[in-house]
Amino acid sequence: MPSSSCPGHPAAVQGSIELGYPESVVFGLGIVLLVCLALYLVPRTAVLGAILFTGYLGGAVATHVRVGNPLFRFVRTLPFEAGSPK
Repeated sequence: MPSSSCPGHPAAVQGSIELGYPESVVFGLGIVLLVCLALYLVPRTAVLGAILFTGYLGGAVATHVRVGNPLFRFVRTLPFEAGSPK
């Protein structure tokens, strides 16, 4: 159960724990995401923000693939199954 020392939405904390991340990193990941957003929203640093967002989301996808999340397993095989006869 999430402790009160780590602020965060209970669903986010539980999901992170299920993916193998300790509860203590949830707040830090949220801060990193907000920094990426702030950089992206400022026109002068928008390219840097977009690059950092790409890395952040790439890490999220890699985490789901690593643990074998069924959603990503479905998405990975979808193009191969779409053209196959039934």
